[in-house]
Parts: sequence; C-alpha cells; structure tokens
Amino acid sequence: MFFEGYWFHTNLTSMLFYVVISLCTIFGNVLVCTAFIKDPYRQLRTLQNYYIVSLGISDLLMGIAAETVLIGTYWNDSEPVFLAHYLFAIISGVSSLLNMAALSIHRYFCVKRPLNFQEVMSRRRILVSIAIIWTYAAHFSVLPLLGWVNSYFQIYLYGLGCFLPSVVVFLAYGGIFKSIRAHTQTLKQGPSIGNAALKNAVAREKSTTKTMLIVLVVFFSFWFPFLLVDSIMVQCTKCRTFAFHVTRDVTLTLTYFSSCVNPLLYAWRVTQFRRAFARLLRLHKIMLRRSNMVYPIALATFGSKTEADRDRSFYTNAL
Repeated sequence: MFFEGYWFHTNLTSMLFYVVISLCTIFGNVLVCTAFIKDPYRQLRTLQNYYIVSLGISDLLMGIAAETVLIGTYWNDSEPVFLAHYLFAIISGVSSLLNMAALSIHRYFCVKRPLNFQEVMSRRRILVSIAIIWTYAAHFSVLPLLGWVNSYFQIYLYGLGCFLPSVVVFLAYGGIFKSIRAHTQTLKQGPSIGNAALKNAVAREKSTTKTMLIVLVVFFSFWFPFLLVDSIMVQCTKCRTFAFHVTRDVTLTLTYFSSCVNPLLYAWRVTQFRRAFARLLRLHKIMLRRSNMVYPIALATFGSKTEADRDRSFYTNAL
C-alpha cells in the first residue's frame, strides 16, 4: 500500500473491542433507518431527515463492512483483506463527511429563508444530491483498485474527499450564524404579524441547527486526529516510528465511535427520533411474546380499544 507496515494489525483485545463497537453501530443505525421508514408518529419524513438516513447508511456501512472486515484481520491479515477494509472505510468516511456538508447547506437555507426554504430545497433535489454524494464517495474507492495507491492518491483523497467538504461545512455555518444575527436584528425592530411568524420559524431553526452543530463537532472530534496523523505518516518517511503507529491506531479506533454515537445524539436532542425509538423498541419487546398476547397488552397499556387496535395493526405491519 502506501508503505511497508502501513496496515493496522488487530490483536485479541482490539478485535473484541471492535466486535462491541460494530454491534452497537449496526443496532443504532438500523434503528435510525427503521424509525424513518416506519415513522410511527408521522413526524420523521422531513427533508432534513433524508440526509440523516443517508448518514445512517454511511455509519451502517462502517459497522457492517469496514469494522467487520477489520475484525476478520485477526484471523486473516493478508493484503486483500486489509485493502477491502480500506476501501469500505473510504466510502463510509467520505460519504459521512459529504452528508454532513449537505446537511450544513440544508441548514443554511432553512435559517436564511425560514418561511419559504421549500422553494429552494425540495424532496427531488434532496434525493438527487444524495445520489451524487454516494457516487462521488464511491469513486475514491475505485481508484486504488485501478492501481493508484501512492502518496499522491492520499493527497487527492484527503483534499477532495475530506478538506473540501469540511470547508463547505465551515462556510455554511458561517452563513448560518450571519443569517441568525440578521433575523435577530429584524425581530428587534418591533412586533408585527410577519415578525411573529419569523420569530417562531427562527426559534425552531436555531434549535435544529444547534443539534446538527453538536453532531458535526462530535464527528470532527473523532475524525480529525486520525486524518492528521495518517497524512503525516504517509507523506513523512521519518515519521513512521513505533510511537506514530500507535498514535495512528488509537486515532483510527476513535473514528469508529463516530458511527455509533449519532443515534445516541438523535435520541438525546431530537424528540421525534426519541419517541420513534421508544415506540419501535417497545414494539419489538412485545412482538417477542406470543402473538395472541399482543392485543391484551396493547389494550392494557393504552386503556383504549381504539389505541390497542391501532398498535396491533402497527405490530402486524412491522412484522
């Protein structure tokens, strides 16, 4: 690959650790995607959440493919296995960052035009942008298969796959904070019917933007150390010391946390996701019981036959 000894080598402790992280990542992000698809309270089919689901798929790919292959290197540490892990990690990492950039752009338009942002952001445009995101991310994994695996490839990967989306994120949030200040100044001019609607819209968008900002900060906190250390190791031949290898391996481990913490952040910050998660987990628990017990349990839980019938129907659809 980039140089002899570049690959991360898994020992028993790290392998078991990755098993736990992988299972948590898969469970959490399957829950996110299922909540969006089932949408039990009809609150999650928003434009922004299409990007959230796309991000969840990126994290799911990390847990199912990249981390699983890395676990497999404990038994098979051949070059093809490491390369497979590298390619899956590229697709997952780059698509995650691109989804973050797309979310930031979406947040920018929501804050800048809180009353009519739908004129700019439509469902069709969101889906087209997601398709572009995944195509763009996938092309980075094709190039190593064609033989481009030197240090120039990493400059290309980190420049266009990491640095460029990061710049987009920072520019978008700079515009977001500028728009919030402008709206605040407008609201200070005095009450009016239009200002009342603007005030409610701005308050809503500020809360959502804060949540997305937390997700971004957590993501960059986990990924930036690895990107920095890995870049130094590939470009600087004198830096390939044992200490740097250990640092790179530790920072690589941190990146896998970012794929499993996002569902926790949604459950903490987003009421709609928290309610949907609780509903789905409760349904799963009840569905484990005998099917003829579902109706009495639902009736006892809600104290209403109508509610019980509705939830029994939902159980059936979920199955």
